[in-house]
Amino acid sequence: MWSSRKAAEPTTCPDKRLRVQIQTPSGPVYASPFGEPVSICNEHFEGTIFFAHRPPKGSATPLSHPRRLDGKGSPGLLWEVQLQGRLKTKPRGPLLLQAELRDKPMKMGPIMRGVANVVLRFLQYHASLRNLTLNYSFGQQKDGIWENPSLSISPHISDRLFVADRPHALPLGDDNLDNGTWKEVDGRWVAVDRSALSLDSSCYMTWGFSTRYVDWFAWQIANVPGVGSIDLKSFWGDQPCWMGLIDEGQQGERRWLLESCLKMVDSAEEDTADGDAASDQDLAALSEISSLSSSPFAATQLTPKGKSCKVSL
Repeated sequence: MWSSRKAAEPTTCPDKRLRVQIQTPSGPVYASPFGEPVSICNEHFEGTIFFAHRPPKGSATPLSHPRRLDGKGSPGLLWEVQLQGRLKTKPRGPLLLQAELRDKPMKMGPIMRGVANVVLRFLQYHASLRNLTLNYSFGQQKDGIWENPSLSISPHISDRLFVADRPHALPLGDDNLDNGTWKEVDGRWVAVDRSALSLDSSCYMTWGFSTRYVDWFAWQIANVPGVGSIDLKSFWGDQPCWMGLIDEGQQGERRWLLESCLKMVDSAEEDTADGDAASDQDLAALSEISSLSSSPFAATQLTPKGKSCKVSL
């Protein structure tokens, strides 16, 4: 069930495309940003990723899962990611979500560094509302070793968290589901306290993330109060952004448990996925099928803490 498979890369616009690449022992797995779940497996982690991004302006690809992106206020969400999986190795320390740049240092003048600090402090403020700490670095020399520019935070920053003893179809949860944490108990979803949960290899976690502040197709930060939109190239050029799960050892050393890479590439660039890149028409058909397919949890109503309801499994 967990064998990796390669999906055709999506076309985003006539000259650019968003490539979502997940590292596995057998080679990279390419995930569609239009709502098709992709299975992944490595020595540390096994699971599935669901990524539904609002299509770029001018694309013939329709919005997949519109209720999930348009039903959360204004402006609508730009994307939703669900990462479901099981740890195959015990974490050596705190589990973190990490984003980093690996190709070259960030070259920012005083003005752009100031803007970056404003944006990151805005994110830190929202993290603090959930009693979480967001750490970041613009890159620096440390003990003679170059430290990559990075940002890290606990995966508990996720909007939704589901815990079960087996995997489930993605996307999980009703389109209009509020944020929260639930655990499956005897076929029922029970709301629980997130801080009481522990990570181990016996359970499957599904972290759900969504935002209206980062547009990967436009390669920009968007909708920031008092700032508006900012081109990500102003911070790190066109180099890719690496993201994934890491754990941290007692000496501060970090180990990647899951790695993925997001980058914009020229449409003329030679494909590394199986076959040619999918056309807008192909993706439109795929998105329509994806939006019509029903999850076993689509009609599930989750209840307040301590109560439960029957789930159709």
